[in-house]
Amino acid sequence: MTPTVPRCFDSLAAATALPRWGLGLLFLFTGLGKFYYQGKWSWENARWFVTGFLLEDKFRESFLPRWLLMPYGTALPYVEITLGVLLLLGLARNLSLFAAGLLLLSLAFGAILMKDYAILHENLFFLCVTAALLAVGQHDRWRPGTRQP
Repeated sequence: MTPTVPRCFDSLAAATALPRWGLGLLFLFTGLGKFYYQGKWSWENARWFVTGFLLEDKFRESFLPRWLLMPYGTALPYVEITLGVLLLLGLARNLSLFAAGLLLLSLAFGAILMKDYAILHENLFFLCVTAALLAVGQHDRWRPGTRQP
């Protein structure tokens, strides 16, 4: 006797929701991670991410001006957390995915400047996942405001 899947289960909807949730978790926890360092949560850790990590370490020799890197790095954790929550909940789905794609493109650009090709490949992979999710969006029914079968 083979087990049957309930009629209400839509595998195509699940197949589109799972990677969206994965991207949501990725953005949520990378954003939160910028506030956590050596076992301590603080706003100071997020400031160090900008001043120490971005400006003094990774982009010290970059042609990008500090006045551009400072607001980008300051906003990055908040944008990542917001996108993570929106993607997990499925709110403003297409707009959130498009914004995530733009963010991933900007992060890929930074990885190219840092010559960190492992990070570049990861960002491009997630960019492809984001594009695929945008392409099959009509099947993603596991979010607020959509009817379930």
